[in-house]
Amino acid sequence: MLIYATLEQIQEALDKANEHFGGNLIFNRGPDKYGKAYRVTLRVEDSKGLGHRLTVSRYYGKQRRLVSACWHAHGRFFDALPEGTRIVVRHQTIYADERWHDYNIGSIMLPCYASEACECE
Repeated sequence: MLIYATLEQIQEALDKANEHFGGNLIFNRGPDKYGKAYRVTLRVEDSKGLGHRLTVSRYYGKQRRLVSACWHAHGRFFDALPEGTRIVVRHQTIYADERWHDYNIGSIMLPCYASEACECE
């Protein structure tokens, strides 16, 4: 995702989100090619800790833990960003103060929403 904010603002948002996830959230970052935004990938340090995502294959057997951050972790991170911060995810622009939108990450036959692919709440 691309986040149009300073690195300090992004780090503050991560620290605030980490209060809920026990310090398990980390991110990879790098400036975009124009230097106006940061390309950020939100991950977890330990896939057995809080905030990890699960595979979608819950209908076919055991789900595996991923190092990707879950939908709830992303949402708390977005909420912690300054109001009006522009975020570009999957070619869609959202703003930090908007509601989170859940979406299907499964298939039409076996739907699985992003909010269901974790062990949060």
